[in-house]
Amino acid sequence: MKKDAGFTILELLIVLAVVVILALFLIPNLVGARDKAHDTASIIYGRNMLTHATAWLADEPTHKVSDLQTACLDATYVAEGAESIFPVSVSACEVQKLGADAYGIKVTSRTGNEFQFRN
Repeated sequence: MKKDAGFTILELLIVLAVVVILALFLIPNLVGARDKAHDTASIIYGRNMLTHATAWLADEPTHKVSDLQTACLDATYVAEGAESIFPVSVSACEVQKLGADAYGIKVTSRTGNEFQFRN
């Protein structure tokens, strides 16, 4: 009597179907988690840039909002401790002058979402 070893084609198809179903649920969640991580990193960068701009204004009584540089990568902010290059999650950043005493930071995430922070 010959004993068959291995799996039948039906058993293999069932296992394959289960793996495909699990992948259909898992992949969208992983993509969403990556986008959320990029957005969170961009928010943190924006808050840090607001802190660096505030620190620069507080350094000297003669510094005014109108003197703020609009580029986040400007040497002015790097001297205050800001990064000299954008993090991977940030595609754009701008310091905005909103009024005589008002300023803000606009950060664009790699996902295309924009975040604004104001003093």
